[in-house]
Amino acid sequence: MYVDLLTLYLLAIGTLLASAGMIFWEHRTNPRRSRSLRILAAGFATLATGCVMVLVRKKLPGFSGAMISNLIMLCGYLLILGGVASLNGRNVRGRAAVILIGMASIWIIGGARYQDAIWAYVSAFPIALISGMTAWEMLRCEEMKSLHSRRIVAAVTGIHSLFYVARTVILPWVVTAYGPVAQSMASKITMYEGVLFSVVLPMTLLKLIREEMHGQLLRESQTDYLTRLGNRRWFFEHGARILDGARGHGSVAVLAFDLDQFKAINDIHGHQTGDTVLRSFADIARGVL
Repeated sequence: MYVDLLTLYLLAIGTLLASAGMIFWEHRTNPRRSRSLRILAAGFATLATGCVMVLVRKKLPGFSGAMISNLIMLCGYLLILGGVASLNGRNVRGRAAVILIGMASIWIIGGARYQDAIWAYVSAFPIALISGMTAWEMLRCEEMKSLHSRRIVAAVTGIHSLFYVARTVILPWVVTAYGPVAQSMASKITMYEGVLFSVVLPMTLLKLIREEMHGQLLRESQTDYLTRLGNRRWFFEHGARILDGARGHGSVAVLAFDLDQFKAINDIHGHQTGDTVLRSFADIARGVL
């Protein structure tokens, strides 16, 4: 089935705006990740704005339309990078500013003379760089290392990075060899890949956040609020796994503690002091274990 470029652009804009709305809505239910989700929502909304500018760029004078739409798209990618980095408590504003200023300088210096080359080839490189940085930030996120969705996010952004590296390095040679037909084909392939990217990445990021929240709720349901030790439910579930794993492999021992005269601490010094004693004992026992 043939799909023209305008339809693909409109499809990308729609999916990006829908993704931005869903991610922004998610921040209302996840206070811990609220800032990261707001940055990601802003990133996908900015990418949608960039796609709109691409459609009208030729109506603006000179190379200003191409420059503005390209820089808006870069801002969207940089916001997504910032949102992913903030999941690990990291800040990438300095590097983002360098990339944005660098690309703006290229447009200002060479835009009037080399507009087509910058638009078709050079502008792809910072997108490749930012997408690669996003994949790296996701892989190094310590808090989410146990989550399976993390690998999918890294794979999606990594493949997107390689795709734009190919646009920068390989596409000029292909166009030289096969002419404008290759350029037109590359534009269509870029849009197909962009639509897939605009669907898969935000959905995977949402899954990642929800997977993390589910794990936190599960841990909270198995943890004593005061001491942060496993509660009765954790004791029986974890104990059952240990006993099942130990069958035919040796014995299992249980070490029990009893805090003598603990009631006297509450009666004499108050329950707040008693809570402090329990927390201290739990910390010491955990450290010794």
